[in-house]
Amino acid sequence: MERWFYPLIYCFVFVSANSVNKYVLSVLRFTFPTLFQGWQTLVGFLLLGCISVLGHFNFTPPSRGVVFPWIPAIVLFVLSIYSASKALSKLPVPIFCVLHSSTEIILACGDWLIFRGISGSLNQFSLVLIILSCGLVWQSDPEVDMYGYIWMASHVLSSGLYSIITTLKRSPQISEFDKLLYNYLGSVIILAPSSIILGDVVAAQHFPHWYLHKFYIGCFLSGILGGTLGLLTIHLSKSMGAYHFSLLVVLAKFILSITSLGLFEATITAHLATSLLLGMFASWLCCWSKPEGTLTELTDPEKIPDGAT
Repeated sequence: MERWFYPLIYCFVFVSANSVNKYVLSVLRFTFPTLFQGWQTLVGFLLLGCISVLGHFNFTPPSRGVVFPWIPAIVLFVLSIYSASKALSKLPVPIFCVLHSSTEIILACGDWLIFRGISGSLNQFSLVLIILSCGLVWQSDPEVDMYGYIWMASHVLSSGLYSIITTLKRSPQISEFDKLLYNYLGSVIILAPSSIILGDVVAAQHFPHWYLHKFYIGCFLSGILGGTLGLLTIHLSKSMGAYHFSLLVVLAKFILSITSLGLFEATITAHLATSLLLGMFASWLCCWSKPEGTLTELTDPEKIPDGAT
């Protein structure tokens, strides 16, 4: 039972975090990502800071030689969570999950360009299936929102590049916990002025649900669940290994997709459902057939940001 406890908790937190985010973004229509993601990362940073003070994780004090090389990764992390919020606010959750699997294409290209690594025929076939399923999802979506797909493409690209950079910049001086903490702190620093520059602060004044208690509960839970999900990702990716953890993420996405159909409105035709099932199968096959020692194997597969995540 203990062996399955943390994976079950991970699936529960994964589904809960993304469902809460979808509720705030789509149902309440709080479509101001600089404010929403800034709040999430601020809560996450405070949560991680408290956990570090309690001694559960060791935090390495930042130094110029450690933080400066990590700045490009922080920027990509911010772009990833910003675009994820935009995409999730416009796309049904099952479509978001299936399209997110196309990050594997970016990782495979990076592996080939950097390491000249060539995956096996089964893995190559799964990548082709992912591309095919994403195209079929786009064609069969009865309520196509092009802005949602454009933001999703931005999220996939930034997430893939983030994964590649974090793999190449491995250093014993910075732990996974440190990376998460730096990402959250950097996000707050970047998103706070961006909310003014991009006009979200002014636009949010017309948000109709400022006095709705469900809005504040959702925002609070999104930050807590996002930080918890990051901690579980660190723990399970180490204890289970990248291969088994990637399969767990696929399972969590499947559960999230099924659960979301009962929570949020979505028009799912037979053609779209077939395309979504093909995409989920392709994602599972890709993770199952990953060769060892490549970017797709070495990189933490969970790159859906806290806002989506």
